[in-house]
Amino acid sequence: MDHFQGCGKEKPIFKYGACQKCFISWTMETENGKEWLEKNRLRKFKQNQREKTKEKRKKDRQMKIELMSTSQYWSNVFQIKFNEVIRIIDNGCGCICTRRTDGKMNAGHYVHAGVNKTISINAHNAFQQSMESNHYQSGDLLKYQDGIKNIFGTNYFNFVESLRKCPALHISKIELMEANKKLNEFKKELKHQEIFQLKSNERIELRNDLNQYLGLYPYEFMNYEPNKIY
Repeated sequence: MDHFQGCGKEKPIFKYGACQKCFISWTMETENGKEWLEKNRLRKFKQNQREKTKEKRKKDRQMKIELMSTSQYWSNVFQIKFNEVIRIIDNGCGCICTRRTDGKMNAGHYVHAGVNKTISINAHNAFQQSMESNHYQSGDLLKYQDGIKNIFGTNYFNFVESLRKCPALHISKIELMEANKKLNEFKKELKHQEIFQLKSNERIELRNDLNQYLGLYPYEFMNYEPNKIY
């Protein structure tokens, strides 16, 4: 905005060093002022439209969530965010099956969610896995097993296998929504730490922490103890 001369009187400043009366005169009587006013109106209009659109999308998401069953919320909301957290924990560590670090990565389950949904949100049952390995090779089970053993050890692999015995979770939608809030908090904390290429024991510890923080499983199925034989 160009500088302009106001009345010069000592009045409360309204805009850009001009009193209210001078500023209004400038916007109504000068080309620069009219141009500024039009741009400002357009800017406010666009801002209001963005806010309305944002609010509408928020209400639509809330409505969509309200209409979801527990199973739908588990799969379409909680599971997706849970998988994101797993990828953050394993950031830079490569695919659990192939060790590849390039290409798009998923969070692949050792025991597939379609086989046992109960442990699909157990942090010890999910690791970063390349999209090719996860989708196009039926999960690469044998390589997945080798990956767990070679990276984390046979004892940890036995613990992961023991998760198959976890009793079915009877979680209400409200409980899942509360757990989702905790998951958001955990995710934010991880991002503050700028995690990259953690050591194997650190990756296990974070999985213990995540399971304990969410508190969805019995202790023996949420926490790996390295000194215990499985």
